[in-house]
Amino acid sequence: MRTFIALTAAAMLALAPALAFAAEKMEKSTLDAVTDGAKKAADATVEVVKEHPGKSTGVVACGVVVAFFPPALLLCGGALVAGTGVDVVADQDD
Repeated sequence: MRTFIALTAAAMLALAPALAFAAEKMEKSTLDAVTDGAKKAADATVEVVKEHPGKSTGVVACGVVVAFFPPALLLCGGALVAGTGVDVVADQDD
């Protein structure tokens, strides 16, 4: 039984590279559409950050803190409230 499993695994490992060439099967138009979509998403993100810098800073700070210390999720609310406060004060000045 071990021999059969070993031969099956060896055959799969030997055939996988020959059968899995996704790059050849992908059309360039699909790749271009993905690239255009990524550019649009990046532009939209930059615009949101420019419009709401305080909230964006709060979200980034929250993500960094939670990544290193998950119980700090409680502090995220404070960071987001502070960021929203900065945006409100900035909008009142305009």
